[in-house]
Amino acid sequence: MMTVFVTTNRFQPDAPQYANSMAVQLPQATNDSFTLIQAARRAVETLYRPGYAYKKEGVLLLELSPTSLTQTDLFTDLAQQEKRGALMRTVDVLNQRYGAGTVFCAAEGIDKGWGMRSGLKSPGFTTRWGELPVVQ
Repeated sequence: MMTVFVTTNRFQPDAPQYANSMAVQLPQATNDSFTLIQAARRAVETLYRPGYAYKKEGVLLLELSPTSLTQTDLFTDLAQQEKRGALMRTVDVLNQRYGAGTVFCAAEGIDKGWGMRSGLKSPGFTTRWGELPVVQ
């Protein structure tokens, strides 16, 4: 399951306000980026309203499970699913070898001018053993 949301800046009360979200039930569990992007785009097309200055949009993935537990249905094209899995693995290998973002979906956009502000980000030592402070 996926939840897609959009919202305007609530701290600008003079601007038109809008916020909405949509839950998208995927036909089966998937880790295929193309399938996830396609579902998110359909949801955004439904949620989008012209005339608003959007501040935040997002996608939440829910009910995550290991790929080994994925159950298909009678209509699943297993050959196509395996091809897509091989493609996703290839993208992952290329990005690991040549750096993150080397290969990406065109739907992500080519202009990467925007970046998340992370100056006040908390340290990762609460979730990453490798970043644990060392006392000597």
